[in-house]
Amino acid sequence: SVIVLLLVSLNLISIAYGESGCEQADWGSPLEHSLKVNRPFNNTKKPKHYGVDYAANRGDNVLSVADGKIFKIGYQYVDKKKTGWGSYVIIEHPDDSTTLYAHLIKDSTNNLTEGIPVTKGTIIGKADATGGVKGPTGNHLHLEYSPTGEPLERTSKTDPHPCIIVCNAQEPLTLSGPDAPTDGSQYTATGGTEPYTWSISKGSITQAGIVTVSGQCGTVTVTATNSCGNTGSKEVRMPNGR
Repeated sequence: SVIVLLLVSLNLISIAYGESGCEQADWGSPLEHSLKVNRPFNNTKKPKHYGVDYAANRGDNVLSVADGKIFKIGYQYVDKKKTGWGSYVIIEHPDDSTTLYAHLIKDSTNNLTEGIPVTKGTIIGKADATGGVKGPTGNHLHLEYSPTGEPLERTSKTDPHPCIIVCNAQEPLTLSGPDAPTDGSQYTATGGTEPYTWSISKGSITQAGIVTVSGQCGTVTVTATNSCGNTGSKEVRMPNGR
């Protein structure tokens, strides 16, 4: 019998976000606590926002999301418009992309010098509201990402949020789909951090997302593993003579 299980059309088997253009496949969080987006990236509708604002308390450690070197340390405030990054740090990564961290406590970057190497998770400053912070946002971290390495060019910016992987070892994956599949049955996973890598205890993956079970009977275990290494499994019965 031949059973074809149509799972999920993934072209990123065992790759976590790296194919989206983000530096490395394992970006870390820019803060030590769980992330809450106060204001998302928006480069299409006014008012435009070329980074992501993450909620933070004054003095929270700000971390480099990936390996690299300090490209620039500065302070920006446009008095007439009352806008600006305030105290900021720019990191250049091995693929020449850059990340920018803004609204930091001014003196919190004093231990940094341009050109020194940093690794993912290095403390590069502390969150504050320096510069042109307006409205109810208050203290927060403003993070920008430029894949082309042009941190001062707005059109070069892309959304950094999908690049960040915050793993939670306790977060379960749940698989759904029929217990006794037929040709074309679809299995999906929910929970954890996408994308998922699929495997099966009998049979093989013939192409991305397609599992073929040939000449098998009894019970087969379908497993999904998320980009943080958490797994979820489902046992399915292979019907005889189908």
